[in-house]
Amino acid sequence: MALGWQKAGAENESSQETWSLLPMSAHGQLYKVMILYKYMSLATAQTILATNRIGFSRASFLNDPFDTPVAAPIPTSDPIEGLFASISAQGKSMVWEQNTAFLSLTRTITNSLMWSHYADSHRGVALAINTATAGFLNLETNLIPAHFGSVIYSRHRPSGPYYSSFTTPIPVGGLHRFALDHYEKWQRMFLTKPIEWAYEEEVRVAKCVRGLKLGNGKNDSGSCTVIDLGSGRLLHCFDVPATSISGIYFGARVTDIQIAETIKGHPGLQAARARLDQNRFAIDLIPFN
Repeated sequence: MALGWQKAGAENESSQETWSLLPMSAHGQLYKVMILYKYMSLATAQTILATNRIGFSRASFLNDPFDTPVAAPIPTSDPIEGLFASISAQGKSMVWEQNTAFLSLTRTITNSLMWSHYADSHRGVALAINTATAGFLNLETNLIPAHFGSVIYSRHRPSGPYYSSFTTPIPVGGLHRFALDHYEKWQRMFLTKPIEWAYEEEVRVAKCVRGLKLGNGKNDSGSCTVIDLGSGRLLHCFDVPATSISGIYFGARVTDIQIAETIKGHPGLQAARARLDQNRFAIDLIPFN
């Protein structure tokens, strides 16, 4: 039996990730809770609550071009072989990018930069997501489950040959499950970002979207609705149980009427609103009744 982590109760100002000691079954299911957060506009949150779907984006549609995956070429001392290895690595990078989509979550719920950048300048919300209930800890349906998805922040791009031994054969761009022996590869390709982004405290979930076309579909990653947002940008909206959303936090500029309209019909949803602290440059959370 493997163990996960959990922080029960104790919180610091910047990080409210909810963990507990998590026994893991042989099938990779964690039995307790890991709560992470997703900032978004109010309209997007209302759509998620109405449809029980949450969107994953390919790397080329994320806000940082450094997110595009770069596969490492197989090392060789022969210049001709090195040229072919480089071309092969570029091809693999392209295939991984085209067939992998990400959900970007965060550990922090009181970061004013996140509220400004991702929650419509404090007019939006942050959803609390129970990653176990949502299926984001499942080792069979996630290329990178949430408990392996902590982003690494660095001043330098990963380079050089891999240090790990990859014993499990995997199809390039076609893997739906988590392969632990390839974890170094996933960290370098999908989980390393410039250090300037460290304030986000990001945790990613990655899914294989190979074979999913516009409209409703399903693959080994789950049931999904693919939406064209325009300009060729696709959003892969995976189904999650309604109970996956455990709470909703409204920005400081959201009105009481907007809050009441959003939580209407969701009686079990815990709601709070952000308030600007009167003494510090900080965000306080006040339960909404």
